[in-house]
Amino acid sequence: MAQNKRELIAELITAGGATKESLMAGAEVNSAGLSSQFTYLRLTGVFPVKGDDGVFGFITKEEWEALKADAASRKVNGGPKKSPEERKEAIDKRVAKLQEAFDKATENYGTDKNKVNKLKLAKADAEVQLALISQEEVEAELAVEPAA
Repeated sequence: MAQNKRELIAELITAGGATKESLMAGAEVNSAGLSSQFTYLRLTGVFPVKGDDGVFGFITKEEWEALKADAASRKVNGGPKKSPEERKEAIDKRVAKLQEAFDKATENYGTDKNKVNKLKLAKADAEVQLALISQEEVEAELAVEPAA
């Protein structure tokens, strides 16, 4: 029988089929409390992780260290690299969004020609110009790349 929430959570995971919601309900904690209990579990050498199916299980310390290193690497390197097509799609969306912001800033400046609106218009214009340059670079990269 569990003496504290940490042990109760470990028992629920060991029993199998434990999801985040079932763990929170079983231990009577919120999401932050569950995260805190997971931290305490890791300090005691027990490493809970959520699987692809959303069910929690335990892994070894070595697996945990590898998982942490992989996550840190993705964070530092910005995650997996996008293909030129994916970058083009993303930059096209960004340009469209920035052009909408520029149009709104232009409209606001036309309505009220104060200093703040003038600066917002200049900022929006600069952001659109930078995004258009990035768009041209991605399009040039796509044009150079050989078709597979």
